[in-house]
Amino acid sequence: MKFVNCTPHDIVIFDAEGTKEIARFPAEKGREARVDEQDVNHGTLNGIEVKQRSYDKIIGLPEPDEDTYYIVSMIVLLANEILEPPYWRNDLISPDTGNGAVRNEKGMIVGTKNFVCL
Repeated sequence: MKFVNCTPHDIVIFDAEGTKEIARFPAEKGREARVDEQDVNHGTLNGIEVKQRSYDKIIGLPEPDEDTYYIVSMIVLLANEILEPPYWRNDLISPDTGNGAVRNEKGMIVGTKNFVCL
């Protein structure tokens, strides 16, 4: 099985206890998958501008390749689920930054114990 990191960050996987690094997927410059966003003015709240955001398409995602999973951000993973085909793909995974997150002493995420899919 091959993994391709399509995020702008190194992805670090820890063991189940969150104490030992067991895998690392380096970011590859120029390989970032993103969601094309469109904003329109929605008004203001207490003088603070509010934008209404819509998602148009996923950009920068490589074509599917046999036995390959693509590591993407959660926003790309979610967009994959809500956008019309041809965007729906079953080869996308995202680092678990919720229950699986591994944090340092300052509370910052330094890795994850697992991936998630939808």
